Amino acid sequence: MLNASTVAMASISNLVPSNTPKCVGIISSANNTNYCSAYVFPLNGSLSSVSLVRTTEIIGGYNASVISFANTSRIMYSIPSNIRLLSMLGLKGHSMSFTSPFSSYCSFANSSIGCSNPVLAYSNLTIGITNSMKGDAELKSASCYFQQQGRYAQLNATLHPGETANFTIPCYEGSSKLSGFPLDLYLTLSLNYTYNGSVEHAFGTAVINGLSPS
Repeated sequence: MLNASTVAMASISNLVPSNTPKCVGIISSANNTNYCSAYVFPLNGSLSSVSLVRTTEIIGGYNASVISFANTSRIMYSIPSNIRLLSMLGLKGHSMSFTSPFSSYCSFANSSIGCSNPVLAYSNLTIGITNSMKGDAELKSASCYFQQQGRYAQLNATLHPGETANFTIPCYEGSSKLSGFPLDLYLTLSLNYTYNGSVEHAFGTAVINGLSPS
C-alpha cells in the first residue's frame, strides 16, 4: 500500500524483445533508465473511480513491470510512484529504449502566430509561440482547456518578428485543473495579444500524445 488511494504489484521476467519495443503509452526516463507507462480508465460500474497504470522497464536482460490500481483523482502520481518502485528492484545494465506511435503538436488558426513543441505535465502545458508578423507582438494572456474554458494565465511578454519563446500555461476543465498523463488529448488554446496597437485574439489547438499520422 503506497498511500490511501494506491495499491501496486510487481512482476519480473527474462522475456526480453529482440527489437526496440513499442510503447502504447507514455515514455519517460529517470536515472539513465527508460520506462513505458500505459493506463486504463474504466468507463462505468462500481470500480469507475479506479484506474490501472502499468509501468515497464527492460534493463540488463530483464523485463520488469509495476501495475498500480489508483483512485482516478490521483492518477497523475501513479507513474512516478511506479518508477520509484521499479528502481527499488536494483536492476542494472543496458536500458532498452521504446518507440511510440504517438506525437504531440499544436497550431493557431492565425498562421501569423506559430505554435510548437507542446508538453503537458501535471496540469501545465508548455508551448513555443512564434511571432511570424512584421512587427512586435505583445502577448497578454492565454488559456488552455479541454471542453470548458478556465482561467487565463498572464503572459506579459513581447515577441519581436521571427522570435520564439516558451510559455507555460495551466490547463483547466472548467474551474478544475486537468490531471493525469494524457493520451490522444485535444486541448483548446486561446491567446490574447496586441499588434500595431490593436487588441487581437487567436484560437488554437494542442494535441497531446495523439496517434501519429500514417
